[in-house]
Amino acid sequence: MTPLELPQRAGPKPETQNRLPHSQLTQHGPDEVIAGLAAFCFALPDIIEEPSGISVPGSRALVLRDGVAGNPAAFMIGREFAHIHPRPDNGSMHLMLPPEDVAGL
Repeated sequence: MTPLELPQRAGPKPETQNRLPHSQLTQHGPDEVIAGLAAFCFALPDIIEEPSGISVPGSRALVLRDGVAGNPAAFMIGREFAHIHPRPDNGSMHLMLPPEDVAGL
């Protein structure tokens, strides 16, 4: 598997809403980019796809397989640590990182 290579973002950040569920309102990615992101994510070792246990209906969760060591601070619910939203937020992704992994980003 090769690393996911994305071009540098040009222009302003997308607009989002400031309430739950947090949603991206503008600049949705093309369907083929969203499909590529999902294919990359769900091909990662020890990652399984399940319906999200915490996000909007239709969200596709990245779940760390049982028996694989993981940092509990990275899990949103159960062993779900990220999810990809369906339309109208097509491709919007939430990812949980432990605070010590975010430092310096």
